[in-house]
Amino acid sequence: MTRLLFLLVLGWTVVSGDCQTLFSLHGKIMDAKTKEPVPFATVFFASTTLGTTSKEDGSYRIENIPSGKFNLIASSVGFKKFSTAILFSDSSLHFNISLAEDVTTLKEVVVRPNRSDFKKYYSTFEKYFLGTTPNASHCTIKNQDAIEIEFNKEENALYASASEPLQIENKALGYTIYYLLDYFEINYKKDFFKTFGTPRFKELVPKNESQQKHWVRKRDRAYYGSINHFMRSLLAHDLERNKFMISKILKDGSERRINEDSLFVTNYKNQVRINGKLKVIFSGEAEDRNFSKIYREFQTSTMVSGLVPITLYDNGHFEDLRNLLLGGYLGYRECLSNLVPLGYQPTSPLK
Repeated sequence: MTRLLFLLVLGWTVVSGDCQTLFSLHGKIMDAKTKEPVPFATVFFASTTLGTTSKEDGSYRIENIPSGKFNLIASSVGFKKFSTAILFSDSSLHFNISLAEDVTTLKEVVVRPNRSDFKKYYSTFEKYFLGTTPNASHCTIKNQDAIEIEFNKEENALYASASEPLQIENKALGYTIYYLLDYFEINYKKDFFKTFGTPRFKELVPKNESQQKHWVRKRDRAYYGSINHFMRSLLAHDLERNKFMISKILKDGSERRINEDSLFVTNYKNQVRINGKLKVIFSGEAEDRNFSKIYREFQTSTMVSGLVPITLYDNGHFEDLRNLLLGGYLGYRECLSNLVPLGYQPTSPLK
């Protein structure tokens, strides 16, 4: 089934380094209608560990932000989720947030799908939501009661929503992920799966040093070969050293090896245009046997995008996410159970 890369805002701690400039963001969160402060609202950068809650006067402050572009998210019960992209390049910023009232949460009666349907379809939801990588078996959704699932027979499609951020404990990588699920659909008639949402990461406390080292090794493995790794390598014009090889898939099905430089838009250092279908090979690791019965020594994927350019940033963020369709191994591995935070800096070199 085709996998659309709407996932996770895959938006994505953060790059560390002694010489790197770090920034801060501060401001107030207010009710858009009354102009009153909104206390205890959650405010964070998507796919990172950077976040906080607003104080009683609505003020908030986030420190130690590396350079790059991040999706800022703010949410509070009774308000619509706020989202905007912010670029940090040369200075710290002041930014006030206005939250709009969510009238859907004010209804006295909420009609929920039949819970027997939930039990029937939950395993399917979990399989697509968490993925089927080996890490998925170590992930647990702690607040399943917040999930609502409905199957539409006429459309032959499964839909899911959540009344609060889903809390996923990933014991394979050592994270708790708080996930704001915006949209989830498995469409059997049209043969596609798509999901929208925003994750926030919090590191689990290891039981001992051995577990911490194990998590670090697993995080490095999850990062290498990922879309985040690919995009950062592409921006650096360094695909080959990072063990990526790309080819253009022509209309007749044949392939032509290309250099990453040919993808960049003239006069733009951080914009690429795929305009069709690419084959992407990552030779740093073989494909997992959970993915296919056919063993491949190298991870083989496809990327499909149109004429609209994709803009890349140093931390691996790229936009617009909806302009890119992943297939093959990347479609399999880019799932919640394999996610590391945006700008993740591996501790071990790529072998």
